Amino acid sequence: MLNFRKRKTLYIRLYTNVVFIRNVESKKELKREATKPFSSSRLLFADYEQGEEFLIQTIKELFEGEPVSSFNIILQPMEKIEGGLSSVEKRAFIDSMQHIGGKSIIIYDKTNILSDDMVLEMVKK
Repeated sequence: MLNFRKRKTLYIRLYTNVVFIRNVESKKELKREATKPFSSSRLLFADYEQGEEFLIQTIKELFEGEPVSSFNIILQPMEKIEGGLSSVEKRAFIDSMQHIGGKSIIIYDKTNILSDDMVLEMVKK
């Protein structure tokens, strides 16, 4: 019998040079501030490579060496979203989330913090 692992679900809240990443299944969450900025005065995710590397390192820390290769990701930009996200910003977020292992990716562009149940419900849809 094959043993299929359930894909982990990450809830990522992105602020200016700060990230909160929560593993919804284990309830473990990390808050980290970037030592090398990825945000600018206009864009939350201005330095694509720097932001991506920062997210990868934070996820590795969250899972402490546990082998995980793909995720369901709810990404929530928490700042600099006045007037909504442009299609370019959405594409950059989606591409970056795919590079870090996201298979099912949802960009949630409202600033209310989601509960674990809300995140899981969004992933089911």
